[in-house]
Amino acid sequence: VESADFAVMLHKERKRNSKKLEKALDQRPTPTDMIEFGYISAQNVNEYIPIKDEDDGLNRQRAELNRLCHINDWYVIQNEKLRIKQKRRRKLLSFYDRYLFNSIVDDDANGAVVDMNMDMDVDDDYNSMCSLIQSEHTEQLQQQHGDDEDAEHRLFSRHDVIDELYSVAEQDCHVEKEWMRHLRARKFKIYVYKQKREQLQTKNEQVRRRLSELIEQIEIVQNTHKLEEMSRQIETLQEQKYLLLQNTCQQIDHLRTVIRRLYDTNIDVNHVVH
Repeated sequence: VESADFAVMLHKERKRNSKKLEKALDQRPTPTDMIEFGYISAQNVNEYIPIKDEDDGLNRQRAELNRLCHINDWYVIQNEKLRIKQKRRRKLLSFYDRYLFNSIVDDDANGAVVDMNMDMDVDDDYNSMCSLIQSEHTEQLQQQHGDDEDAEHRLFSRHDVIDELYSVAEQDCHVEKEWMRHLRARKFKIYVYKQKREQLQTKNEQVRRRLSELIEQIEIVQNTHKLEEMSRQIETLQEQKYLLLQNTCQQIDHLRTVIRRLYDTNIDVNHVVH
């Protein structure tokens, strides 16, 4: 009885194991799957697992072609992603060239220029730059391919490929944001220098205008003094001329008197002689 019961248990155990084995055999990848997923090369699969029939050979060739297409697509995506990365970094270097800084002049810091957004991180700037690059790249692809449904256009139209193209690795994102922080600080220093230079130029221009006004005022004062001096000289000359005329008149009157006396004296002498 015990042996009979044990035999039944062994039979059930073998049956369970055979089901597991059949299930494992069913889940085992076919030669076509091994080729398509790249587990083993097509040459090795064909060498160790003979081709059953013509359909099996065609399936293996299709799997090899699909695998090569996947590899080619991967290289195309990586190459395009590298181009986008290079373009992103070139745009990053010139991002702050025409940046409008929100700055004020701090009177408490001796007129220093302070960036109001310096405490803000560059996340918004970085995200806006990435969005701009994505839109430019999308427009470029549209112009390049137009309405042609070629393989590359279909590849770049897939949502998973779009996510892969415009995704940025965490390390690259960290490095590029650090670049942007340094570039922003450097560009702000240049901006401050330009502001100070413009302020100095404005002050110099004001000083030049003020100096010109002072020179004009000095010339006016000097000319006024000259006119006053000339006026005094003219008055002095006029006074001298008046005195000279008076003296001349007096001399003439005196001469007339002398002449009259001489004339009278001559008449008296002639009368006596006669």
